[in-house]
Amino acid sequence: MAPLDEHFEAVLREGVPGAIVVTDSWERADGVANLQTGAPMALEHRFRIASVTKLFVSVVVLQLVDEGAFDLDEEVGMIEGGVTLRQLLNHTSGLPHGVEIGELLEPYRTNLAHRPTWTPRGMLQLIEARPRLFAPGEGWFYTGSNYVVLGLLIGDDRRDAK
Repeated sequence: MAPLDEHFEAVLREGVPGAIVVTDSWERADGVANLQTGAPMALEHRFRIASVTKLFVSVVVLQLVDEGAFDLDEEVGMIEGGVTLRQLLNHTSGLPHGVEIGELLEPYRTNLAHRPTWTPRGMLQLIEARPRLFAPGEGWFYTGSNYVVLGLLIGDDRRDAK
């Protein structure tokens, strides 16, 4: 049995009702997708991890700060208004949502297999097109917009974004 299969089997043995793993070279779905109906898990099933990505982004940002690539209190050049990395990380930047929750969920009401076409740069344009909620550091507002900017900063074009 291949190592990925062994890990996958271990997850299922621990009691997870179903799981899907997709990599560049390996994919597998097994278990139950719906406990009430017993429908099997399939590769076509999708999961939205949403705000969980903030954990990964913040760790990378803080690692880059530790390595000296960034300073928490430096202004982020890719957006206007004197916003710092610290303000993006702690939701005090004043950035609005790029897309309101109703806009985000609407396509799924008619098509559960909908795949958004927004790109991070496209989302940044939507964020910048909306007015700031407050001056940086003058309030608090939880939004993924902060992490869109941070993700762009740590992406492949990090050096260009600084």
